[in-house]
Amino acid sequence: MDCFSPVRIYIDGVYVTLDSIQLVGGDSIVFAFAGDGRTWRLEADQHPLHPGNSHPNATVEACGDTSNWTSGFVNVLPPDDADPVVDIYCGVVTGSYDPNDKTGYPTGVTTEHYIMPNQQLQYVIRFQNTGTDTAFTIIVRDTLDMNIDIFSVISGVASHSYNFQMYGPRVLEWTFYNILLPDSNHNEAESHGFVTFTVNQNNNLPNNTKIYNSADIYFDYNAPVITNQTVHTVNDMIQTILQVEPVNQNKFSDILVYPNPAKNELNIVTTTEMKNKEYQLCDIYGRKIFTGKLKKDITTLSVENMANGIYILQINGENKNTFKIIKN
Repeated sequence: MDCFSPVRIYIDGVYVTLDSIQLVGGDSIVFAFAGDGRTWRLEADQHPLHPGNSHPNATVEACGDTSNWTSGFVNVLPPDDADPVVDIYCGVVTGSYDPNDKTGYPTGVTTEHYIMPNQQLQYVIRFQNTGTDTAFTIIVRDTLDMNIDIFSVISGVASHSYNFQMYGPRVLEWTFYNILLPDSNHNEAESHGFVTFTVNQNNNLPNNTKIYNSADIYFDYNAPVITNQTVHTVNDMIQTILQVEPVNQNKFSDILVYPNPAKNELNIVTTTEMKNKEYQLCDIYGRKIFTGKLKKDITTLSVENMANGIYILQINGENKNTFKIIKN
């Protein structure tokens, strides 16, 4: 790694802090947290030129104090399956009180179901024959929201063989011919079915754009069963720090970095022994903003034209000294 990569830490779906890593080939790092039952998620970004779409992340839930665990947080953010040869599905076990339903993944952060702009959505539509006899033909119809890119739809896996078509004003239709789905009274386990598909948002939707979706399920000649309505809200601020650990400016006795947060200038004060040591200032994506060598007493960097956000300052001495810099 030429520079630092950001590591974002979420607890129960809330973005709480930012860390960073820089590893040599084959090396690894271990993050240790208290097993308090909450759902912890760590994300690390690939280099901008990485040949792929992966966004490495890991989630741990219900570790330790399970009385402090709330289910469902695993799916509020997307899994690492953006590459076309990778597909990850994490379903939540639910009761059968509403066997015909629809879920959009990721489910989104907070009760507003915030997702990032341009985030791909995966929908799962479940159905169950709760009638009194075998269902021979089942049709699932889904009319897409205007904020969805109709040309990006990819029909996915399903519980049974189907025919798929797109027609009319943004209508998707799956037809399960001769499905022979038994009713739940005679065979509960076999009375279930599902279908999935992925779709992209329209490019660069503005913040607070709502994306709604629901589906109609037809069992033979019966009136349609209408699923619940899913909702997602576009918000590019879900990767903005909500809680930042304060920077200890005196962590190293021979280096002082101020002001932090910085607005126009960032000063690096060092001892004589640190003169000519190399430094680099990177953004959270690992891109180098400034590089150079420290002066004898004070080195001043002009940050006035930099975008507001979090940056990583690394100073290469006997040990690598790292500072989180906030530009505001």
